[in-house]
Amino acid sequence: MLGTIGTAIRAYAGDHLDGPNPTTADIFSPSGLGFEAGDLTGRYFADDDFSIVDCDVTTSPVQYTIRCDAANGIEPPTNPSAYTLNQSGHFEAIP
Repeated sequence: MLGTIGTAIRAYAGDHLDGPNPTTADIFSPSGLGFEAGDLTGRYFADDDFSIVDCDVTTSPVQYTIRCDAANGIEPPTNPSAYTLNQSGHFEAIP
């Protein structure tokens, strides 16, 4: 799901080269990244678990860090309890 959000951020950047930078609120905004409620909800994670920590669409390449805190899924993982993904494709598990 983090990768899907990353792809949406890069697509958003193509239309917003001068900003504004998307925030967590823009994940489910039709004028933002365009996800519908429930799109990111699954067995381990739910919509409310995802956030945009940092994002700059005015740079080339686009810079971002997305975070998922396992809290609201049906069976949220406990270790690690969070993950991040940046524009380079680097995933980090956060205990």
